[in-house]
Amino acid sequence: VLFRSYFEKNLSLQRGWGDKWGVANSLNNLGIVAFRNNDYLGARSLYEESLSIWRELGNRGAVALSLSNLGNVAANLGDYVQAELRHKESLAIFRELKDSHGIALSLSYLADAARKSDDYQLARSLYEESLAMFMDSGSKWHIANVLAELGKLACEQDDCSLASAFYQESMVIFGELGDIRGLARLFEGFMVLAIVQDQPERALRLAGAANAVRKEHAVPLPPDEETELKVHLESIRKALPESTQQAAWNSGASMSVERAIEYALALNLS
Repeated sequence: VLFRSYFEKNLSLQRGWGDKWGVANSLNNLGIVAFRNNDYLGARSLYEESLSIWRELGNRGAVALSLSNLGNVAANLGDYVQAELRHKESLAIFRELKDSHGIALSLSYLADAARKSDDYQLARSLYEESLAMFMDSGSKWHIANVLAELGKLACEQDDCSLASAFYQESMVIFGELGDIRGLARLFEGFMVLAIVQDQPERALRLAGAANAVRKEHAVPLPPDEETELKVHLESIRKALPESTQQAAWNSGASMSVERAIEYALALNLS
């Protein structure tokens, strides 16, 4: 709320001054705030207005970033065709600018779109190319993020051992960085592995830990992932008596972040 208020005041001032660069930047920042609050339609509108001004100003780097942001909005709205188009356009500009960080980002986003469209072979290839570029640049957060996505991809292909290895690498980095959003995501990833391994109590503890972290730090799941989580939780609860469910959930919810990391990393795959 504080950030939004600040950016809104800036936007009003910059419109009054006729500062187009400032207006486009504030619109983009407001789009980021809306996106993180899962207001995807609001984010799309803000990003589109920002993009229009960046195009007018001829700022190719900012155009590429805006297209990338719009691609992420489309993906979260379930329009993977539009997401792919936006990210391909963004990638072309980043290549033109020889922006290796932008190229790596676009490749990872295109991999996300491919995974969500069930094109697992393409997704893996794109993730690996992106990961190699981020490793060259030493961008730890992005390395951890791509490793987490590779873990999810492996999980969706029923390769639990590989998924666990990717998740473990990712969690170590997110833990070092203190990235709460990334850690919560990984608790949920390990939860799915526990379900696959028929460990429902463990899965509920991890879900409880993730939920507690998300509530405490105000990092909600995107709607599609929230729906997916509810399906997983329903499958767990069918396998356990109610008293056991509550005890496992409370046990996870009461864990410190550090304890939850230890618990997740101790997952034994059979």
